[in-house]
Amino acid sequence: MTKRLAIYLTNTERSGWDKPYANYAAMIAELLAPLLPNYVIELFDAVTGKLPPVPEDYDGVVLTGSIANVTEQEPWMAELYEHIRRLDKARVKLVGICFGHQAIVHALGGLVGVAEPQVGCRTMVLQEQAYWMHPWQENISLYCGNSQQVQVLGCWLVRNSALCHYMPRASIFWGVNITLNSIANMLSYTCNG
Repeated sequence: MTKRLAIYLTNTERSGWDKPYANYAAMIAELLAPLLPNYVIELFDAVTGKLPPVPEDYDGVVLTGSIANVTEQEPWMAELYEHIRRLDKARVKLVGICFGHQAIVHALGGLVGVAEPQVGCRTMVLQEQAYWMHPWQENISLYCGNSQQVQVLGCWLVRNSALCHYMPRASIFWGVNITLNSIANMLSYTCNG
């Protein structure tokens, strides 16, 4: 059975850093497509207001990262937050990458704030193994570059580093910024489970 996946472009930076791809959402779609062969992937642009009229029709939604900050609201974010709340109410599965997970937290009543800037490779400690985390690694090293952090959300901790915590909300979304295989595993688990 074919599933539908929407990828919302949230990056306001359009200088071409993501070449040779058309944009960040296209890059994620192209890199995820071989890992999700049973999905039709559709791209939307949250920044320009080009979002699906019925987001609940999708099996999953990925929100990209952005140089925009949740702590510095921009007009286009209001519609994005409304979509997130609709998706949450309909229990559509969400994966937020960097800014994407911060937007989910903000839209659902959590708190995102300014944090000590993080640039470079950081070691993350996984706190608990979820179904989709395979192969299991207790520690993973990731490149990061951000100055925003989820500060308040009632949920269990997936992983953390000395400077940043990554938290999910129940089984609906994962605010993790790991590998394409991990994202594919999460989508397969959430959209099939």
